Amino acid sequence: MNRNLEYHLKSRGLRITAVRQAIYYVLNKSKHTLSAKDIFQRVTQLPQVKTDQASVYRNLNLFLKISLIHKLQDGKYAPCSHNHEHKGHLHIIASCSECGKVVELKDHTKNLCKVAKRITGFIETFDSFSDITLHGICQSCDRHPTKSFQQ
Repeated sequence: MNRNLEYHLKSRGLRITAVRQAIYYVLNKSKHTLSAKDIFQRVTQLPQVKTDQASVYRNLNLFLKISLIHKLQDGKYAPCSHNHEHKGHLHIIASCSECGKVVELKDHTKNLCKVAKRITGFIETFDSFSDITLHGICQSCDRHPTKSFQQ
C-alpha cells in the first residue's frame, strides 16, 4: 500500500478500501493524465477490484478534496507529487499537449511569490493560490512530432 495514500486517508478518519488503493495505483502508474473513464477502465481490469463509475467519480472527488491528485483544465487527473499538506501552496503543472505527460514543478511557491511581489508592487504575502497549468510540447514529442503537427 502507498504510504502517502494511507497517511492522507487515516489522518482524516477515512477507510482504506481496495477501490481507493486501485484508483491511486492507476493514477501513479500512468505517465500521462487520465480521464475518469480511463481510470475506471484500468481499475476494472485489475484483479479482485469490483467497482462502478459512480464510485470512481466519488473517490476522485475525495482525492481532490484531500489534495492527493490534481484535476487539470482538460478534465483529466494526475497524482500530486508533493508529500505535504497543501494549504497555502501553489501547484504549477506542465502538461504536454501531445501525449498528456504531466510534470509538477516543486519548490517554487516562495520564488514565484517574490517575483509576483516585484512585478505587482504588492507588499503583503500571497495567502491564496490557484493552480497553474502550463501547456506545451515535451521533449519526447518535440523529437518525434505527430502527423497533426507536421505540415
